[in-house]
Amino acid sequence: MARATRLLAQALVIVGLAPIAYALGLLAWQAVTWLHTGAWVPLPARLLVDASALQAPRLAEVAPFIPGIDWGWANQPRTLYMLGKVLGVLLDRLHVGVPAALLGYAIIALGRGMAERQAELIEWQARERAERLRRAAQYRI
Repeated sequence: MARATRLLAQALVIVGLAPIAYALGLLAWQAVTWLHTGAWVPLPARLLVDASALQAPRLAEVAPFIPGIDWGWANQPRTLYMLGKVLGVLLDRLHVGVPAALLGYAIIALGRGMAERQAELIEWQARERAERLRRAAQYRI
């Protein structure tokens, strides 16, 4: 069971690379666009929650690759006003790939931690097995 869990942990590490690759891909698209046109196309994280901003012609190539998140709760007058403002400022300052990269890093850290714990468990099981075999051989003598 420990080996299967360790394999699952290693798969989590590989899955965690996908959001990081997504963030790097968006950054590479920005760089290529900058090299071709000479203008930097900003990709703030606000694009995740503001679908109307994705309709801009300069974002037409990358718009299908940016997911939408429902932000309606922050536009309600009864929500926490300061929380909405802080999130708005953060979303304006962050690159759209940063939340994805953070998610990927968290998944990788989780998988790595699980793999380390399972490696310790497998090592302990091997020591216990070797100890049992040593004692059994000692009793036979």
